[in-house]
Order: sequence, then C-alpha cells, then structure tokens
Amino acid sequence: MSEAIRIATPADFCPACREHFERMVEGLSWTSRMVNQCHGHGKRWMNRAHRLGGEILGLPFPVAREVFEKCAHGDVRQVAFEYRDMIIGGALPMGRVYFAQDIRSGNWKIGFSHEPTRRVAQLSGETRLPIQLVATVDGFMLNEHVIHSKLMPARMAHEWFRDQPIVHDYIASRTGLQVAGRLLS
Repeated sequence: MSEAIRIATPADFCPACREHFERMVEGLSWTSRMVNQCHGHGKRWMNRAHRLGGEILGLPFPVAREVFEKCAHGDVRQVAFEYRDMIIGGALPMGRVYFAQDIRSGNWKIGFSHEPTRRVAQLSGETRLPIQLVATVDGFMLNEHVIHSKLMPARMAHEWFRDQPIVHDYIASRTGLQVAGRLLS
C-alpha cells in the first residue's frame, strides 16, 4: 500500500517563511486589484496593466497575465502559493521598506531599498534636507506600493507623506515603534 503524497501548504512554512509568504500575498492582492480595475477598458488597457503588474512582480508578461487571470477568478492566497517559487525565488528581490523622516518638516519618506541606510544618506545629500532613518521592515517593492496606497490620504508627492496620525499609526503597526509627531535629533 503506497502512502498518499501530502501537498505542502503555507501552514507548513516556518514562521519566517510564513511571514514572507503573507507579505507576498498582500503585495499580489494589491497588484491584482490594480490590474482588475483596468478590466472593462479594453484589451489594450488590460495588456498594459498585465505588463505593469508583471514588472512590479518581476514576472515576464505571459506569466503575469496568467497570474492575474487566476487571481481574478480564484483565491489570491492559492495563486501566491502556486507561483511562490517564481515570485520569491529570485524574480522578486527581497529588500527593506524603510521609513525616514525629514527632521525639519516632520514629513515622511517611505521607500524600498536593499541598503536603506545608504539610500537615506543619498536622499539627504540630494535634497539637502536633514533626513533620519527611523525604521525598516523586510519586504518587497510590492509592499512599498501597498503601504503607499494605504496612506494615500497623507500623500504629498511620490513617496513623501505628511506627518499625520495615519502615518504614525501605520508605522507603529508595522514596526512596533511608537511614533508621535516630529523626531528629536
């Protein structure tokens, strides 16, 4: 009698891999919603959305189209699990989402980098603003986009956000760091 082969599920992941997977699901959900908003605007717009979504995920166009079609008609978690090796395994580089604050104005810069300390120093030099790195979390560029969309009411331009309670609350929820207004240098 042969033993049945059991298929792995996200519950089988170690805690670090499970957290990694949850971040990927969050990013895939956001990207999938963005792509599906173009549905109904014609094939040309859908192809553009699939291409852009694929660039965000780090997937070639045909694979991205397949991923988004499956997300539109099924469970995003299942699709993420099915494509996890392609998305996690090199196509989608892991880095750090960083939270930095302009000490003078209190405004926040939320970005993605593999070297956030170096990136914030570079930003300080380019903008001539005193910018301080406050916190980082592991993630993908996708997670940066998700955070930007969640903080849209406080958005000023690009990756810059006003110093508002919605930003403080979000940073506290992601990092465990209590943030209240401007930082002291």
